[in-house]
Amino acid sequence: LTKIFQYLDEDESLFENELTAEQKLQLSGDNAAVEDRVTDHYPEVALDVDTEVTLDGLKTLSLEDVCIRMAYCAHAATSGGDSKHSGSWYMGMMKTCLEAVATHEYARPHLPFEVERLLDEYCDSLNESFRAEEERNLRKLERAGILQLNTVFETGIA
Repeated sequence: LTKIFQYLDEDESLFENELTAEQKLQLSGDNAAVEDRVTDHYPEVALDVDTEVTLDGLKTLSLEDVCIRMAYCAHAATSGGDSKHSGSWYMGMMKTCLEAVATHEYARPHLPFEVERLLDEYCDSLNESFRAEEERNLRKLERAGILQLNTVFETGIA
């Protein structure tokens, strides 16, 4: 018990009952002010993620904006916190975002040249090893005489 009181004495902020400006803003229930504060702090979140957007509307946005909207909807649906809509509404919007990403050809960022070159080399080495394995298997079949039997059955020569 004395350890608990020592810990509480060290943390004076518990007894001051002073809230930060952010906490006061959240407690006031002024959602518009909270959103303004969020967009001021995170300028990349300039889109209104709480408005419904159709599939065609999502196709006019950038891939990054659709992904931000999808992440926000996933968070809002699972957090159960104070949000403008129900969890099922956010789940529906998230599914619409997923459908847009799956069906629309958004401009994707290009891989750096070095990464493309490494991927090409890797694919070439896989193809080469596959061809070599096929040749080895063909030689094994020829040695076993299985390949010759197949050709006899295919031609009908007995």
